[in-house]
Amino acid sequence: MFIRQTNSFEKPSENLSMKQYIMGSFKNCECHPEENERSHWFDYNGKILHVVQNDKTALKNSIFKTALMILSFFLLTGFVHSQSTSSSGKVHIPLPGVSEKINSEDIIQKLLVVKKMPIQKKEANSQNYKIENDIVKDLSKYLRDLDTKCRNLYDFQTPFRDMVGKSSDENILEASASRKAKKENYKIIVFQTAKPDSFMSVSLPRNKTLPASDFTIILGENTIKVRFRGGTIYQLATAIEDQAGEKIETKIVNDTTSTSILMISGKETGEKNKMRFEGDLKTLFEAGLLMNGEEKKEEFLIDFSKIVSLTQKKIVSDEKGAQIKASDQGELSLLERNIQIRDNTVLTFNARINRMNQMAGSENSAVSNIEISPMEGVKVSNIEVRGGSLIAIFEEKKEMPPIVSNFTEIFTIVFNDGAIKTYFIDAAGSFTNSLVSYKNKTVEKMILKNNNTDRDIFISDVKISTKIGEAGVVPRNVISRACDALISLDGVEVKRDKNIIEDLIEGVSLNLKSESKAPIHLNVDHNYQKVEDAILAWVDSYNKAMEYLSILTKPNLDRTPLRERSQESLKDGVFQTETTFMVLKNKLRNSPNLAYKTSYGPELAVLEQIGLYTKKAGQFSAASEEWGAAKIGLLNTDSDKLKMILKTKFDGVEQLFASDSSGDNVKDSGVAVSVNQDLRIAIGAGNFIERRIVFNDEKIKANKKEIEEMNRSLDDYEVDLRRKYGKMNQAISESESKQKWLNNQFKGQ
Repeated sequence: MFIRQTNSFEKPSENLSMKQYIMGSFKNCECHPEENERSHWFDYNGKILHVVQNDKTALKNSIFKTALMILSFFLLTGFVHSQSTSSSGKVHIPLPGVSEKINSEDIIQKLLVVKKMPIQKKEANSQNYKIENDIVKDLSKYLRDLDTKCRNLYDFQTPFRDMVGKSSDENILEASASRKAKKENYKIIVFQTAKPDSFMSVSLPRNKTLPASDFTIILGENTIKVRFRGGTIYQLATAIEDQAGEKIETKIVNDTTSTSILMISGKETGEKNKMRFEGDLKTLFEAGLLMNGEEKKEEFLIDFSKIVSLTQKKIVSDEKGAQIKASDQGELSLLERNIQIRDNTVLTFNARINRMNQMAGSENSAVSNIEISPMEGVKVSNIEVRGGSLIAIFEEKKEMPPIVSNFTEIFTIVFNDGAIKTYFIDAAGSFTNSLVSYKNKTVEKMILKNNNTDRDIFISDVKISTKIGEAGVVPRNVISRACDALISLDGVEVKRDKNIIEDLIEGVSLNLKSESKAPIHLNVDHNYQKVEDAILAWVDSYNKAMEYLSILTKPNLDRTPLRERSQESLKDGVFQTETTFMVLKNKLRNSPNLAYKTSYGPELAVLEQIGLYTKKAGQFSAASEEWGAAKIGLLNTDSDKLKMILKTKFDGVEQLFASDSSGDNVKDSGVAVSVNQDLRIAIGAGNFIERRIVFNDEKIKANKKEIEEMNRSLDDYEVDLRRKYGKMNQAISESESKQKWLNNQFKGQ
């Protein structure tokens, strides 16, 4: 077999061997068989092949036709498109029986790539929808955060209702205020903090054995039975702790390397929680916890015989007491007696009131029973008139001074440091008053004063006494005795059995920590810092939402699909043509610039007046950051101005953000309310963001279904290709076998 190559269908000028033909490069092959079917012309991209079956080879027609069929199959199935082009521009076409083999897998994969293109397009669309949904969801997060910050400024959790209590000395007094508290200033003196009973044993050797005993501890209304089986001071502490641990606390202090001290304390403060012991107390006596006490008192009886009148009137008095008549005032000096006030010093006295009859008021000013004296006759014309005179001379009564019958500041004690204690007496009786609030002070004098005009006051049996010792079983080494807290609130003495007082000032909790020598100033005021933080948080959230909206809606000519964009430009102009996004942005930008009604009128109506502004008046470059922020509506903050306005016009700031303009207790006006209403189109019921997400999700779902169907079709297509190319490979194998046979036949010629 010979193959000739020429550029026309004229007779070729040269003969090509089969090998030369097989290694040649041709395109667009067409086969032109001659009439005798022993010679075939092939037009392959303008190159003419003439295949001749000569007589000399004497090949059978069947073999020739088989080789010709294989050659035609390769040329007409498009196999040439999968081959690489050589440097000479020719395409190498591997044929059966040569060194290059057919890469059918590569052909199949390239055909599958073409078939996959519609699938990849739908997958790309779905990816774009997902990215768009992620962007919309991010926007929703910013808007919902802004919505939360708006509501925080006017709902039931608004910081405008939060109050704070600040003490001038928190080492003595701490205070906290709830939303029920009112803005006010208080002056508090902590005379005494509430304490529990607390005492300790003597120092005992650690190995000392204490006797067994059963005893009872009475603590207020609680009765606790303790059984001690004997042992060391550690075992005694354990026994008390195990059986009375809910009410009593024990502690061991190793004062030396060989001795220890047991401390016992009640867990409840207040005078009502004093600790008493009953039963077999020999263990506690031997441990040096208890002892038998003896009652001792230090008493000062006040002698009023030396009282001095301050009104130039004589005061009736003796050693026991004094009578202070109406409008009288007297003073008794006591500094020389050196009366010291201690923890349990008390004042006792008796008072008696002698009420006098009410003085008559001014007499009736009407003239009555006036004697009429005769007067001379009067002659008028021919008539003479005689009778009594109607002119009477009488003295008008003087106006009486007003009656005072409600003055009660009768008895006053003055101390050496200028402090005073006044007792209000409006009834007779015996009175006992603790002076512990004046501990460590010295009594300087007593003043008796009666400004009433309708009563006399008798003060007698005045005594200042201090209990030094107590009879019965008492603690041996006292750390503290159970007592109530005693404070003065704006001059009013208050007693409580605990150091945390929550029922004295509405909405305010006081925590007494120690006693004070000077008044502590308590200021209950608005929580300005919390309000400022809430406003700044709102500004930050507003700016983030506006900045994000500005990015999504800014003009952008880039039409690159979202999945192919960089992270830096992914969101630029995504919704620049979406009306709903533009409307939302414009609404949010407009609300902070509106004027709102407050109780201060034009003086406080816009955000700029409290230090929140988009841009300040003045000249600045259009390329500056300030101008860029102003163009998209971002808010700037003047913190100093905001702090000042909060301090001076707090209620106006609250109204600026939210107020009730209709009187129905619903906030319906203000910046925060307005912005919150603007957000409804984006995050309210049936909002466009949710609709957009649902729409994209449906598109993704539909694409997924179509992709699944197309993938099944692609799988069928791949199976069909592999079946066809499998048959082709089988034919090639058979052709190679026949080619070998042909070659063997040629060798014999």
